[in-house]
Amino acid sequence: MLQFTKLCVKLQRSQFAKDGLYQYRNICKEVAPNSFEKVVNHFLSLAEDKAGKARQESEATVLQEIDDLDVVMTPERCVYVITIMGIKNQVVEPVSFIFVLVY
Repeated sequence: MLQFTKLCVKLQRSQFAKDGLYQYRNICKEVAPNSFEKVVNHFLSLAEDKAGKARQESEATVLQEIDDLDVVMTPERCVYVITIMGIKNQVVEPVSFIFVLVY
């Protein structure tokens, strides 16, 4: 049963794990209730470990994607680049601006 829960966590099959745990509970309810507790605790620890790893990977990915929040192409910066720096023989990538009306 421990291998079954391990496989369900690895394949992200929560419904299979739920069904398997229900069946295992019914089988070992009277014979070995401590076994069911051991399997559930093992399943929870595997799921928490996998969730923790996924959280760390997502945080690392987000931090790598964000270069610098202070370097933003604002309308003022765009005008500065065009007028002061000049755009002779340079390719300017299209920049979209969102103008918000404040009342």
